[in-house]
Amino acid sequence: MLIIEFLIFISTILPVFHMINALITAFKRKQILPFSEAEEKFSILIPCYNEELLIEYSINNMINLNYKNYEVIYINDGSSDGTMEKLNAALKLKKFYYKSRYVYQSSAYKNFYVINNSNMGKGESLNAGIKFASSPLIVTLDADSSLHKDALKYMNRAFIDKDIVAAGGAIHIIQGYEKKQDLNIKRITTLQILDYIKGFYIYKISLHKQNATAIISGAFGAFRKDILMQVGGYRKTLGEDIDITLKIQFMIKNTDKKILYMPEALCYTQCPENWKDLFKQRLRWQKGFINCFLFYKNQFIKNFLNKSLSFHFFIESLLMGITSIFFSIFTFIILLIVASSAIIKIYIFYLAVRIILRELYSLAAIFISKRYNLYPKETYKEIYKIFILDILVYPLFLMCLYVCGTFMYFWNSEENQMWNKMRRTQNFYKMSEQFKNG
Repeated sequence: MLIIEFLIFISTILPVFHMINALITAFKRKQILPFSEAEEKFSILIPCYNEELLIEYSINNMINLNYKNYEVIYINDGSSDGTMEKLNAALKLKKFYYKSRYVYQSSAYKNFYVINNSNMGKGESLNAGIKFASSPLIVTLDADSSLHKDALKYMNRAFIDKDIVAAGGAIHIIQGYEKKQDLNIKRITTLQILDYIKGFYIYKISLHKQNATAIISGAFGAFRKDILMQVGGYRKTLGEDIDITLKIQFMIKNTDKKILYMPEALCYTQCPENWKDLFKQRLRWQKGFINCFLFYKNQFIKNFLNKSLSFHFFIESLLMGITSIFFSIFTFIILLIVASSAIIKIYIFYLAVRIILRELYSLAAIFISKRYNLYPKETYKEIYKIFILDILVYPLFLMCLYVCGTFMYFWNSEENQMWNKMRRTQNFYKMSEQFKNG
């Protein structure tokens, strides 16, 4: 019983620690430094699989970046739809021979290239792009992501320090940017917006301060090409973003090299708009986490007590999941079988503490987010309306996902290497036009 009580205590106190840590960082935040006049060249890698509905919007976004020194490399991973045809029509591609294979260059935009692969998966697509890239700095971007016009300028600033080997940006959900007159954000979308705000403006800021970043989001990350080559590139797994970040962290653990988090560098992505797609997306995330945890378990155990990365990855991602499951089961049993008034009082007290702390955590995340990047005021108003759902319902839904994702990873291992993409919606295409100019 003491072990369970200890785990429950840890699962309660660690979010408070992250909240305080992030608030201190936000209050100490210095004025934003001016952009560097010298623009380092970036190679932007965009793997594509069946993206014909949105590839033109991605191209428009890349064309309109407020940055000059970059190239864009689309890697078509054996799409079965019209992705390659759309790329050809928009970019006016010309084939040329490069290192024993044919690739394509745009005749309309000389810094745009296309690699046409057979279906090998996202990781191998990124590896092909890394080998082709001409820049010492690599940006990885999802095809359904749009960069803020100044995102590369912020990333450029990050790599002025030669000890920075990788950097991650902040991800905003694009559905939160609908114009006021069109605002009709679904509750499920608003829950995810708040979830992202908490993740990127408390948890990631706190982990970065401890040099314990475990995930540079696959939606938007930047890396030195030489470090990607040194770690052997991407492994074939659903959690390729977790995997590459952990590879780099373990390689640089006894050096002065660091991974940076840039909350000012902003990327917009689409989130699922129904429970089925959300379930599918989070299952994929959980499978990727389980795969990486098992693959690097010896490293985590070996460095558990002397490395923040191992401690947080092991304790928060694994043990806190266990305590959440226990808490849910315990709650269910107590509600059905009233053992004693004393237990009920303890349970009610603990539940009240968790609710208050979760609400404070959400308010702190919103406050910090406003010091870096803003959603429209109307979106924040929608967020306040779903606080009760976020406190009482959403955590239980996520807990079920963690359990199902873990079970399905072992039960149906054949699907653990698939793209497993969610359904696209027209909202993304409409709002993408808003970000042509940032």
